[in-house]
Amino acid sequence: MSTETYRHFGRLGLGAVFGSKKLKAIVISGKSSLPVADKNQYRKVYDEIHKAAVTSPAMKKYHDLGTAENVLPLNEFGGLPTRNLKEAKFEGASEISGEVLAEHYLGRRLACSHCPVGCIHIAALREPYEDEAYFYKTSMISYDYEPIYALGSMLGISNAEEFLKLMDRIEAWGLDAISTGVVLAWATEAQERGIVSEKETMGVKLSWGDYAAYIDAVELIVEQPNKLYQALGHGVDHAASVYGGEEFALAFGKNEIPGYHTGPAAHMGVLIGARHSHLDNAGYSLRRVSSKGNFVLRNLQKLCWLRSDGVKSCQVLSFVFLPGEYISRILSHGRFI
Repeated sequence: MSTETYRHFGRLGLGAVFGSKKLKAIVISGKSSLPVADKNQYRKVYDEIHKAAVTSPAMKKYHDLGTAENVLPLNEFGGLPTRNLKEAKFEGASEISGEVLAEHYLGRRLACSHCPVGCIHIAALREPYEDEAYFYKTSMISYDYEPIYALGSMLGISNAEEFLKLMDRIEAWGLDAISTGVVLAWATEAQERGIVSEKETMGVKLSWGDYAAYIDAVELIVEQPNKLYQALGHGVDHAASVYGGEEFALAFGKNEIPGYHTGPAAHMGVLIGARHSHLDNAGYSLRRVSSKGNFVLRNLQKLCWLRSDGVKSCQVLSFVFLPGEYISRILSHGRFI
């Protein structure tokens, strides 16, 4: 299910639920606005919030580079799942980083409704037509950290253009990028271990970094011509239940893992969260482990608060990213609005 063109609800089968009910869209349209007691003061506070959100250290990086900014920091401390999580650092991370994508491919920035940050970054991929010289097509491809992890480091792809081509095909086929990447990573390791054969993959030799083979495999997952591709189409948990390899089938509650390998807090949040989304909790931002491998008590307490109050926390998410001194100042202006 798509919203605002470049944002998709791809996890947990929401689009399938829409399809089963023959529901094509939901339109939300307001017909009135809230009165403002002091419009001048409201505008002043609005401008202050906007400036803080866009220029604060916590958010400027997302304005400049998008969520792809997270690739290099996560890779630096070993939080970037690589080759089906056989590793947590990727030697090719710098080539698919937010910095490289912004420098060489960034074509446009967008923001979700009412958000001042504009973290949606759109790559412009220019490709020549095969049968016409000097004619090119330009594809506009939205990219974020999660697809870069799932279709980049998770598959050993370190070429930005190859990642974008794979991403573009997966988007066109209407698949979830995270689940598709994790499924392909499992299938690659399964073929390495001899659990599935090249006959079962119908001649596709899956190997880390071979984006062309992955495109072929994704097309077969869509077409589902045999038992293997039908199993892969049901997700990594189901495929492993049929063929084996459960120990390297990476899923929480049958939902393929997100790209934050930052410790138990992140994994716990995904596993027990209400939405099981990669952004259902802030666990990935908590301190990973203590020197002895146990959680610091204050982080456990914080995690429990995040889980119990998570729904309400989502409503004030914008405040979380602002510098601390702004929050009290903003809230103190409530009498004007």
